[in-house]
Amino acid sequence: IAIVEITANCLQGRYLPRAALGRIAIRHRNVPAVELQVRHVPPDNLLFWSSGREPADSRSSDLVLVKEIDLEGEADSSQVTWLDLHAMLPDAREGLFELTLRGHDDREDDTGEPDVYDGWWGPWASARAAVRVLLTDLQIVAKREATAPGKAEPAGLWVWALDAHGSGPQSGVTMELVRPSGAVLGRCRTDARGGCRIQAQGDSVDPQPAFAIVARRGRDTSVLELDELELELRGDTQGLPY
Repeated sequence: IAIVEITANCLQGRYLPRAALGRIAIRHRNVPAVELQVRHVPPDNLLFWSSGREPADSRSSDLVLVKEIDLEGEADSSQVTWLDLHAMLPDAREGLFELTLRGHDDREDDTGEPDVYDGWWGPWASARAAVRVLLTDLQIVAKREATAPGKAEPAGLWVWALDAHGSGPQSGVTMELVRPSGAVLGRCRTDARGGCRIQAQGDSVDPQPAFAIVARRGRDTSVLELDELELELRGDTQGLPY
């Protein structure tokens, strides 16, 4: 059985610090080679991409890398090959990257032609993997206020920006509460403790609720979808506010 998986620091995840781009792991078995394709979704298209639940395509992203990579390993034995995408993409920009692997065998078959995986057939048909990571050094924590009686949405949210490497609070980060259309319902800027409060400003015409928080500082952008990573807490909590 041919298997290929792609991981970021051996962990499947959506967020990836910039420095970790040099340590992307491919876990594989019985796959002689793979074709790596990398598509880049720029920050201006992040809301369009994430709200549509679509794969990265030509409407929302650019193809920035296509590379064939030979893989070594014994038959029926799982191996890990590390990729340095910093070297492959020296001009990597902020935004989301979609990494796709397709298994193939560039050795010649009985006809003298390379045997290439192309589509949904062949012995390497199962050897396909994809991961999407947001390249950012900002992590977001958000806490909704309790919803007042008779209201559909809470009046506000407390949000914090943390460093992706040491989890330290980050000041001067602009936090926006947005709808899928990109309309901003509220905005604040983090203080020295890394937090601030967003006062949600809805309207009586469009009932569409907010779906994400966007954090920006300089060229760094991070997005947190509110319903994707939601935890409901009951009772009192202790410790740091975030």
